[in-house]
Amino acid sequence: MKVATASLLSIPLFISQLTTAVSLQCDNVQLDKKKFDLSKLSGRHSCPAGTRVCGVVSSWNPADDPDKKHVEIENVIPVAGNFETSTGQGLSPVITRLKSQDANADGLQIELSGGTYNKLKQKAVIQLQCDLDRTGNEQRRKRAEASDDDDDDKDKSGQDESPSTSSLQFVSYGEVEGKERTQVLRLNWRTKYACEDFTEDDGSDKKTGWGFFTWFILIAFLGISAYLIFGSWLNYNRYGARGWDLLPHGDTIRDIPYLVKDLSRKVVDTVSGGGPRGGYSALSKEEENESTDAEVTKEDQDKINMFSKLHNRTKLLEDELSQKQKDKEDLEELSTELELADEDELVPYKIGDSFMSLPLEEAQELLSNATSELESEVSTLEEELAGLKEEIDGLKAHLYARFGKGINLEA
Repeated sequence: MKVATASLLSIPLFISQLTTAVSLQCDNVQLDKKKFDLSKLSGRHSCPAGTRVCGVVSSWNPADDPDKKHVEIENVIPVAGNFETSTGQGLSPVITRLKSQDANADGLQIELSGGTYNKLKQKAVIQLQCDLDRTGNEQRRKRAEASDDDDDDKDKSGQDESPSTSSLQFVSYGEVEGKERTQVLRLNWRTKYACEDFTEDDGSDKKTGWGFFTWFILIAFLGISAYLIFGSWLNYNRYGARGWDLLPHGDTIRDIPYLVKDLSRKVVDTVSGGGPRGGYSALSKEEENESTDAEVTKEDQDKINMFSKLHNRTKLLEDELSQKQKDKEDLEELSTELELADEDELVPYKIGDSFMSLPLEEAQELLSNATSELESEVSTLEEELAGLKEEIDGLKAHLYARFGKGINLEA
């Protein structure tokens, strides 16, 4: 004996074809300024051409086929679809929010029409209910896994979800009262894609490459590095700077800890209120006379930094000049001693780390050449020092004119 049943297993698969319906796009359902993406509920197509929702009438012999391996499809009921060319009826989708029926509900209700069976109009009413713990595709995935392994299918045949716990639930199918005789299929479908506030992060942004801030930080780092390297090279070649003086605005960088400390103190004073004087304290007469209201501009700061670099360069040149002058005096004393030596006497002369015995005349000639070279180097250093001091005097004149006793350049 064959048992005939009406199966609605094809119902979950209708969403993939909704995109072809007029005014219904499953990936962009917009209602009351809310957007829903139901495209993730798509699947393979089982209904006849033009049908979006269908019921399947199947039969099998439970005595000979308890596992339903040889099920025969007796008939297909077209519940909803586009049949404008045959019956003149279209899908006519009507979408409403469940909140319009129940303020505590979250989801959508989709009504689809167009089908005709046994001269009765068909209609599908599907309630997509919000459930953040479900995708709505659990049953299809389980059937796919079971079909991959027949043994597993046998083991799990009795473990399928009950209708009350499955994501897609059959509610009813039958004729309803109205002006026209209509059979209505009602389904409940629990899925997170029907939640109004659901947003899915599919990780696509991670594959698009570096973001704006990553590029901004990288470019800023490269720019600052290039500026520091070029500025250090320029200060080394132009002023012979060493250490911190190599860095552009090295004085400002060295002052950062003090600036932070001063700023912190001002913030604390502002928050604490500074006592009954509201954060102000009286100046002495001497401090008032020495104070200045001149604002430090970028040009002033650049001149101050330049003064510091030239001052450090001057100190280095003065030390080098002092050493050269001492070496020159030593050579002059040695030259005087050689004038008192005998003409036939050999003179020990140091070349590098070794000493050689040279005739007096040859030693005097080498000594004279070394003295001349030192005199030339001393003269060059003196000229460079004179130029630096002249430039320093010009900077002093400008800064003292701007700040008066508010700045000390004599340290």
